[in-house]
Amino acid sequence: MSALDTISRIKSAHDHLEPDAQEVLALIAERLVKGRKVYGDLVLDKDERDHPHEALEEAADGLVYVAAALVKAEREADRRFGQPHYGHYGLPSDELAGIVGHGAG
Repeated sequence: MSALDTISRIKSAHDHLEPDAQEVLALIAERLVKGRKVYGDLVLDKDERDHPHEALEEAADGLVYVAAALVKAEREADRRFGQPHYGHYGLPSDELAGIVGHGAG
């Protein structure tokens, strides 16, 4: 496939997406550019990385970042309201207790 064909496919996909999805597409392209600066050109036929394993590690890291953001947001809400205002992470306290098995639920 030629570079022109690839550009045409990217442009066509972009043109068929709503603005928010276009932003997601741009973010992915920007991540590829950043990866190129760090790791060099992406040449799949010569790339010996274990992509499924790396994806799992990255997903696990992402979950850590999301959980940390939720904890920080909850702490900020607690400080703002002076007390836990709605349980942890958007769940009412009694519902959370039922989920973790420490109460009726």
